[in-house]
Amino acid sequence: MKRLIGVLLVLVFGVSLFGATYTMRGETSAKADNISNGWVIDENTKSYEVADYNLSDYVTLGDIDNISLDVPYEEVTDDSIIAQINDLLLDYPGHSVVNKETAELNDIVNISYVGTIDGEEFEGGSDDNGYVTLGSASMIPGFEEGILGMTLGETRVLNLTFPDNYYPEYAGKDVEFTVTLKAIVEEVQLTYETIDDAFVRDTFGLDGVEALFNYLKENAISNLESQKENTALELLMEKMLEISEVEVPKELVEYKTLSYLAKLKAGINKAGMSVDVYLQNYYNQTEEEFYESVKGMIYESVEKQMLLAYYAEVNGIELDEEVYNSYKSSFIQYYGYNSEEELYNDYPEAELRISCLSNQVIEHLLSVIKINYIPM
Repeated sequence: MKRLIGVLLVLVFGVSLFGATYTMRGETSAKADNISNGWVIDENTKSYEVADYNLSDYVTLGDIDNISLDVPYEEVTDDSIIAQINDLLLDYPGHSVVNKETAELNDIVNISYVGTIDGEEFEGGSDDNGYVTLGSASMIPGFEEGILGMTLGETRVLNLTFPDNYYPEYAGKDVEFTVTLKAIVEEVQLTYETIDDAFVRDTFGLDGVEALFNYLKENAISNLESQKENTALELLMEKMLEISEVEVPKELVEYKTLSYLAKLKAGINKAGMSVDVYLQNYYNQTEEEFYESVKGMIYESVEKQMLLAYYAEVNGIELDEEVYNSYKSSFIQYYGYNSEEELYNDYPEAELRISCLSNQVIEHLLSVIKINYIPM
């Protein structure tokens, strides 16, 4: 299914962030007044799902079948691919050697290094052509400090210790790095006109500038139809909501918000981090701000789901069981559930069925409404 999960933002939003928390590192907060203390689902929590409601009491449909959309899109041209390459190169600066002999704070240094633990090299611990800005704290403590004062061609042995909150296989272990200062450099912004075949091979693993250009152009052409369709979907949902009326039950949004936050909190705590520390590190938000942002996202998702589900009800669109089984299997596989039962523990079957039906409605509408694709 091209739109697996489709507009079901609640599930995408919930599962993707929840899954990400298991790789977090950090300290547990000592705060006792966190509002996240209330982010708990237990046997006393009353659940609410879209499937529980008589949607005719909450949704009034506009003239959806007669919607006409003008969908702009950007054509794939040689100039657009060159612009894409130049955007890509913003993250891959070149380097020019400066006339300087000794490494100082804030210098960008070109180094080679080999790391060993108990005399054995380890994965990711060596680089023949690395670039480090001294003072950036991009390396483990002591690494950048150990390069300060080195002169061109000098080799030093740095005896360091991985931080306790580092990757578990290395956390707290002693490590030895043998570092050679190859050059002191400055960043140079590269463009399509200034890169060469060697740079492309070393950076992107493609056989030269022409190969990079052709790869990106072919990819852009192959993605164009899905990009046009995605834009049409966004405009369609905007128009449907504009001409229809949806009253979203307050208790439904509050329950779904709490359900998401409870799952997120469990994942954060399992990773040994507190909610407030996690939100500050990864979102730069307080718990109150994050709660409101999640609530807003879930409100929009539920509003769309109610509208699509009621359209299906009014127009006699029934869930295709074969499509649902494929939807369910893909969901289980993509998000790593071990069984159907485990999936339903997180997401009730009735809600998943409505979600899949919503995707069917989208497919139907995009095939029947008038869409004018307009090149920009």
